[in-house]
Amino acid sequence: MTDEEIIKKVDILFSRMEANDRLQKLAMDNGLDVKNNLKLTEDDKNNLAVTIVSLFLAKRENDVRYTTLKKVGLQKRTIRTSIVNSYKDKAIDLINRYKSA
Repeated sequence: MTDEEIIKKVDILFSRMEANDRLQKLAMDNGLDVKNNLKLTEDDKNNLAVTIVSLFLAKRENDVRYTTLKKVGLQKRTIRTSIVNSYKDKAIDLINRYKSA
């Protein structure tokens, strides 16, 4: 997976989060109940994007921790955290490239 492909996935992620925000606002403006929805702050959205991009980068690099994570599932928070911390800077760089485009 190339950097450009990852940036396209970041675009899809942010587009969906923005669409969800608009839908939530529209529902609240019209007095509809918005159950089971999470209101994400900009920091939450960025943290989610960093996590997802870090996992894409780990997969691309054939990181053994990513393979372990796939086997044991995403509930293994320590493995996921380790992966995110390793790829965080590169993930932030790709997200910033998306945002500046």
